[in-house]
Amino acid sequence: MKGILKNLFVIFVSVLIFSSCAGKEVKKQEYTAVGRLYCEDSYSNNEEVSKETTLNTVVVRKELTSYAEFLSSNRFLQMVSDDIDGIYAREKLLDMISMNNEGDNILIIEVTADNPEDALTVCESIFELAPEYISQIVKGDKVTVLDKPVIAN
Repeated sequence: MKGILKNLFVIFVSVLIFSSCAGKEVKKQEYTAVGRLYCEDSYSNNEEVSKETTLNTVVVRKELTSYAEFLSSNRFLQMVSDDIDGIYAREKLLDMISMNNEGDNILIIEVTADNPEDALTVCESIFELAPEYISQIVKGDKVTVLDKPVIAN
């Protein structure tokens, strides 16, 4: 009888421990690679631009937002997917990538993944392809890598 009570007690304690652990979600470690692009518009070095054009440029100078949209396009994400040998499909890449601006000319790109190698590989691919891709779309603008991608955490 003592053995049965002891086994029941062990089972009861095990059930309590399991039920308390089952309610908690296990958080996966995520890694983020981050880099910065410098985006120089074609008007910034042209002092002969009229005031009217300059005012238009200020209004339209949400180019960093446009650049982020270009880099979120299906076409660009497919280019990245192809460049990394299809490790991630373009739909998954869209979930992994975030972009923010720093001032008027700097675009910060972050890639988050479950392992640091994937985060860095995807981010490096973006930084390799983005300058030429953006320059093809926006003639005259120059995009250069300001800070190469590195793992941030």
